[in-house]
Amino acid sequence: MANRTKMTNRARVTFLEILRETANVTEAATAAGISRTCAYEHRADELDFAAEWNDAVEEATDKLEREARRRAVEGWEEPVFHKGEVVGGVRKYSDRMLELLLKAHRPDKFKERVANEHSGKLTLEDLVAGDGE
Repeated sequence: MANRTKMTNRARVTFLEILRETANVTEAATAAGISRTCAYEHRADELDFAAEWNDAVEEATDKLEREARRRAVEGWEEPVFHKGEVVGGVRKYSDRMLELLLKAHRPDKFKERVANEHSGKLTLEDLVAGDGE
């Protein structure tokens, strides 16, 4: 790689810091003043950097999971307005986040269970004609 951009130690630290917060390679590269290509080249060539990259992404993902759990279990306060004024609030929760967390942590218990059964004779002609009965 003759034209490879040099990643300074400062750029490396900044890249990993932003990656640790966002898990976003483009954002991390921009903040570090390098290209995405440069980041990926260094990752491919430097085992230590690749390991730090993986750790940073894992840490960012842990933060995302923590936030998903907060939204599912603790919820958030959504203001209630009347005539343009805040008159109170209502606690909201994310059932979808709770569902995703359960599927992630207990896949055997919460996985989708879909069974397709067919009895009788089904021919290729039936499928083509749309007569699957």
